[in-house]
Parts: sequence; C-alpha cells; structure tokens
Amino acid sequence: MKDPVIIKTVAVIGAGSWGTSVALVVAESNPDISVVMWAYERSVVSSINKVHENSEYLPGIKLPSSVTATASLKDAVRSADVVILSTPSKVVYDVAQRMAKHIRTDAHLGFLSKGFCKVDNEILTISQALSRAVPSHKNRVIAVSGPSHAEEVSSKYHTCLNVAGTDLKARHAIAELISCEHVQCRESADVVGVELGGTLKNPAAIAAGMISILPACGDNLAGALISEALKEMIRLGKLFKVNPDTVIDISGLGDLVATALSEHSRNRRFGKDISRQIMAKEGRLRFSDRIILRFRPEMVIERLSKNLHYLAEGAYAIEPLIELASRHNIDIPVYRSLYEVLLNKKNPSLLIETIKNPQKFEELYRNTRIHVSDRKKGLETVRGQVFRSKIENRIKRYVLSGTNDLAVSLVNDLVGAARNSGYVLEAWELSLIKNVDPGKVSAAVGRLSDQYLDGIIDNYNSFFRWVYVNNRKMHFSYHPLAQGRVRLAVSGNIEKIREIHQSANLVYIPQSTTAYDFVPPIIAISKSALPSPRFYVPESAIENKRARYLVKKAGGFIVNERKFYNPVYRLTLHHYVATLLEHGVPVLFAPGSSPARNYGFSSLEFASLLQDVLYNQVEIALVPMEISRNIPDDDADNSHALSTLGTHDVKVHFREPIVLSEYTDSTAPEKNLQNVIDQVWA
Repeated sequence: MKDPVIIKTVAVIGAGSWGTSVALVVAESNPDISVVMWAYERSVVSSINKVHENSEYLPGIKLPSSVTATASLKDAVRSADVVILSTPSKVVYDVAQRMAKHIRTDAHLGFLSKGFCKVDNEILTISQALSRAVPSHKNRVIAVSGPSHAEEVSSKYHTCLNVAGTDLKARHAIAELISCEHVQCRESADVVGVELGGTLKNPAAIAAGMISILPACGDNLAGALISEALKEMIRLGKLFKVNPDTVIDISGLGDLVATALSEHSRNRRFGKDISRQIMAKEGRLRFSDRIILRFRPEMVIERLSKNLHYLAEGAYAIEPLIELASRHNIDIPVYRSLYEVLLNKKNPSLLIETIKNPQKFEELYRNTRIHVSDRKKGLETVRGQVFRSKIENRIKRYVLSGTNDLAVSLVNDLVGAARNSGYVLEAWELSLIKNVDPGKVSAAVGRLSDQYLDGIIDNYNSFFRWVYVNNRKMHFSYHPLAQGRVRLAVSGNIEKIREIHQSANLVYIPQSTTAYDFVPPIIAISKSALPSPRFYVPESAIENKRARYLVKKAGGFIVNERKFYNPVYRLTLHHYVATLLEHGVPVLFAPGSSPARNYGFSSLEFASLLQDVLYNQVEIALVPMEISRNIPDDDADNSHALSTLGTHDVKVHFREPIVLSEYTDSTAPEKNLQNVIDQVWA
C-alpha cells in the first residue's frame, strides 16, 4: 500500500470566481500549503500576482500571499500534490488532455466544473471525460459540488458541499483540504449522482431567470418550475443509475433551489438577460441615435447588436441534455421547452405553459411560433460598409464554432467544387489556400471571405440612389429603339405591403430570368413609394468600373455568380444579407436557378439565411414580384439583351406579402417555412 500523499502544493486549473473562492478557502485553512492558479487570461495572472486579487472574476476579495498564478499549465500542474479543475465544461476535456502529460500519477485529481462533455460524438459527464483524458487517474477523480455561490464562500458564509468519488483516500484528502469553519464537506461514493445534480440544475436556473422577468410570472410559477425540474432530474438520473437520494441532496435539489432563486447565480442572470432581449422593442431609433448615426453609425449599430458575453454553464449543458433524453426516450418537457425558447427562439409562452402543464408540451410545441420583436427602424439608409465589422465577426464566429474541421471542410469543398465545375481559381485565391498551415485554415477562410466581401458589399448613398433610379426610369419614359413612350405598369396591394413594413423587414423576391431583371423591380418599388432595398446585381450586368461604382452607391450588392460553386463565397453572401436584414435594411434578392440562369442560391440555402434572421427575433415579410413584358414574336430572341431593356411595355405585380413567423409552428406541415420559400423561389 502506498503512503498517503503529503500535500504541499495545490493547483487550481481555471481562475473564474468559483475556482478563485476554493483557492482562497484552501490557502486560508492551510497556511503551510502553496496554491498555484492557472488562468487563461494573462490579465488575471497579473492581477493575482501583483495585487493579490482576481479583479476580473472576484473583485474586492484579497487573496493570501500563498496564492500565486501562472499562464503555464505545465508549471501549475507538474509539482502539485492535488489538482482541482475549475474550467468551463466546454473546455474541460481539451485542458485535461493537455494537463495529462504533466500531472503526477500519485496526485489527487478533483473538479469543480459542472456540465457535460462531448467527446467523439459521445456525451460524457465530467468525471467520465476526465477518466478518459487522464488515464493515469481513471476512476480516481473526485467531484466537488453543491449550493456554493462564490460571492458567499469568499465572504465566509456557511456552506455545505458534496465531495464524491470511489477512491476513498482521494475523496477524504480533498474533503479535508476544503473543509473549514464555514465550509462543511459531506463525502459520497455516488460521484455521477453528485455531478449530475450540479449539471442539471443550471438549465433550470436559466429558466427561473427567464420567467422572473416575463409578464405575470412570479414566485408561484418559480415554485412549480423547481418541482417539475426536480422530477425531470430524477428521471435523467435513472439513465446514469444514480441514487435518487443523491438527486434530492444538497448537490441536486439544494443546488437547484440556490441557483434558481439567487441573484448571485450567473445562470439565473443569463436567463433574465435573455428575457430582456426577447421582450426588447427596438422600434425607431432615439433622437440622439439619429444624430450619432450621421457621424458615427458604428456606435449605434454596436449598441443595437450587443450580445451576452459572460459564461453560463446551463447554456452549454442544455443541448447535450436534450440529445441524451432524445436518444433514450426520456420525457423532460420543461427542459425541452427551455431548449426550444433558448436555441430555437420559440415564443417564451411555451416555457410558461409547459411548467403549468407538462403533459401538454407536444401540443403546445406544435402551436408555438418563433418569437419576433419589432424590426429596427432608422438604419435603412446606412451603407453596407458600416456593417462590415459585424459581417466579418459573424463569419468568424460561424467558422470557429466548428473548430478547425469546419474551416478545412470549407477549403476542401472549394477546391473540389472548382475542379468539378471547371472554374479556374484566381491566383490570389490559390495563394491563400495552397499549402496553408493546418492550424491556420480558419484564418485563411477569413481572408478569403474578406476579399469576397470587398466585391459584394454596397456603399449606399441616398442621393446616388435617387440619381440612379431616375436615370433608369427614363428608359421607360422614352427610348429611341421604341420610337415613343414605353410604360412600366405597377399593380398589387401596395398599402398592405406598407402596413406590414411597420413591423416586418421586407425581402423582395422578383422573377429573374436575365442578368438585368433587377431594374424593373427597383423602378416599381420607387414608383410605389415602398421602402428602398439593397438590391442583388449579377456581376455579368456590370459593364465597367464606373458602372460598378454607381451601382454600389445606389445600394446594389454585386454578386459574382460564377463563384456560386464556392462554399466560402456563398457563406460570405449569406452573412452579408443576414446582417442587413437583422438591422432593418430591406433587401431585393434574386431567386435561384431558372431555365435561363443555372446559378443562384437554392431555396434551402435561402431558407437557412432567413431562419438565421428569424432566430435573431427579426420579423421578415417576403414580397414576391411578377414581371411580364409585352414582347412581339419577332423580337423574342433578343428579349434578354441589355439593349432591349425599356423598349417594351413591362408590368410588375406585387403579390401578397408573406409574414414568415406565421409559418414557424408545426400545426400545418404543408404550410411550413421551407415549403413557403420553395413556392416563392420556384
């Protein structure tokens, strides 16, 4: 039998508020022990070492001089007798793998993190993930969990924790290390039961935060939520064969109540912020914003586009939780309703009504649409160039969300598609993707996208728009080839489109058979005094640099349709258009391929674009437009030529607008969103 480990150094891996609080407790209770904290952020390392305070995550709490910090994972771990992992669940497995080569085989390994890890398409608990990532400590990892707000622990409030693991010595050593006058540790052998309670209560706390802000929701509904969430926690616990008593102990029910109801809870705060965003009515810009918009439009756009940047573990846990329940046919209606509101943007009434009557979830789900708020008003005249940083950040987030594999896939698809289509990549494209370092593929994709965006993005100016449209109108007033007046007639329910525009952003979808079919629709829109869109202009319709300059200044975005084989190009166009729509800018978008045009977005790609916008709670109304020409038989062969534009009478008919959120429930599958877009696209 090995001698017990004498603890001289403790490493805390992760310097968030909870990791810092545990480091503080260990250092104060064991003044002869050195505590080394590893932090990803160098500013945190500097703060701890220079002023003995984690000013970023636990401000105002002084740390003993025995607590130091480092940015080197190797230095933190290699001499430690006890290693306590406290990183976000999202990075636990990666950090543990890096740590595995440096940790001593006789060191005790514990963790404070709560959540699931996805490893090779498997959903694992933290203890399971650590056992796999650090084989030397397989089945020797110790969970520390319970109702434990960092703010209270660091201020010496009384706290009870579960310390769980099958290795008795390791469990006892870590319990002794953390125990003090105000922290009581209860030991347990049910490690999965203890960590599961800590994981499952986080999404429930987000739900509690959400309903605390929603109208007519109070303590009564919060009590019902906690009750229903506990039932679902017990059902999920059976999947992992945990003891039901563990789920209703302090690391389950105790942590659920504390996290769901406390203002210290980041998950509850996250839920409240989500509800505020859901209920926010941007409406028209404030007077001060309108003034700023003329000089510094980026400031206004940044404020209107703000996101939640702080971490909430419950947001990471909800997706694998739903996947687990689905795989094993476990009924968790409250968690499912939260998932639908949080990730699929369903109306929050789904969560409220499911808490009140979980048995009706399926019926409620089928009848619940995506929640949308008022469109942003006042940004219609902002040029696309102002949105550039927002577009670039969207693309970067998308590429990085799939790690390097997504970027590699995009580049491989690009090269393969070019080969199959016979299109020759340009020299600058080849230079970016040829022999690129495997770790820098995402950066290469970003540079490709930036270059493509240069060619696409509009540079709208209202004066140039007026000049451009009126110049085109003249073709339909008098054209020499027509030997007289040519009419452009407009029909349709214009008033209804104007009315819908008050609450929905417009996407005009004209019939499109030639490269120049964007001209009659923009003239018809102008004649009808409808909101002016940024409009799709095929590269083949641009004769020279002067035309390119004028079209972009008029609000045209130029699309090189020969590059539609290229997935990075389509990705760039997708996020450019989505960004405009999310900020209240109307768009005229050409439909997909037709007999005369074998290029374009598919209806599936366009549906994906529109769903992205709807998921950001922006209402969209599609306005299909029919174009018909009075062309004599003897001129039919030339009807698609630029020279004949304006030489024949044209009629543009605005069909009934389609408000897309009305098709996001599941009550009528034949009328769902994809089917509607298919019909319009055809």
